[in-house]
Amino acid sequence: MIAPESMDALADVAKALGFELRKAPLASPLGVDYDRASEQTQFALYRGDQIAFDGTSRECAAYLIAWRDLRSQILGSVRAVDAQVLPYMSAVTRCHALNPDDPGHDHWCLSPIGHEDAHLSVRRWRDR
Repeated sequence: MIAPESMDALADVAKALGFELRKAPLASPLGVDYDRASEQTQFALYRGDQIAFDGTSRECAAYLIAWRDLRSQILGSVRAVDAQVLPYMSAVTRCHALNPDDPGHDHWCLSPIGHEDAHLSVRRWRDR
């Protein structure tokens, strides 16, 4: 039996790597460790609606470690940076209109390109 904290941690790691960890009651273990694995709860790592891997919690953890290492190696070989998408970042191209009321002309419209409403900008104010 695995502690619930360990399962929560495994689920968090899976989520960070783009998987979802679910119990898989219909999965049946195969291989050399069949007797021991059949006594343990079976899990599945989903990517969207597809099962990427299934097995015991230990096997899923090993898969995630290998996935992380392979991903890091590939990103390193192409000299790419693994950046976490922050909540304020989005894959939307911003409108290129400048705010005409800004004397420095460094405030752009915050709406997505092709928007139909009025331009949107943040305006700073100061107390007198």
